[in-house]
Amino acid sequence: MQAFVDNLTSTHWWLSVVVVGVALNLVAAYLKPRLDHWAGRHSARAKERQVARAAKRMDLVERLRESSDERLYLLAEEMRCRLDATHFALLGIGTAILGTLAIAVTLGAALWLGIALFLFSFFSSSMAFYSHGKAMDHFSCLQEARRNVSASRL
Repeated sequence: MQAFVDNLTSTHWWLSVVVVGVALNLVAAYLKPRLDHWAGRHSARAKERQVARAAKRMDLVERLRESSDERLYLLAEEMRCRLDATHFALLGIGTAILGTLAIAVTLGAALWLGIALFLFSFFSSSMAFYSHGKAMDHFSCLQEARRNVSASRL
């Protein structure tokens, strides 16, 4: 603790703090405009993608409103996504259990097998969340089209 206090009271330490502070200030002044420019470009592209995604979704809702065949097709797609999500979730749980057993039983080769099973379990669980998200997107499009169809009949 005494060495730390001695460092705080030395002139050498304070001069190095000032030099590092000035250097950081110069680097920040150099990088800030470039980072602002990069962030602005990235933000504009993200906004364009968001607008394109919203237009695509509205087009899909319009097609669903006009065609019962499209609604049936999207309903079947939603069910397929839900089944995929269930399949991937069960596969992820199963491989996590097998990975735990492989690690618990022995070390060595079984340890690598357990790690591989855990990685596959993570991948499978990620795919389950992705498939569930797609199913929920389809469901919300169907609900929105249904509301629009019901409102147009009144």
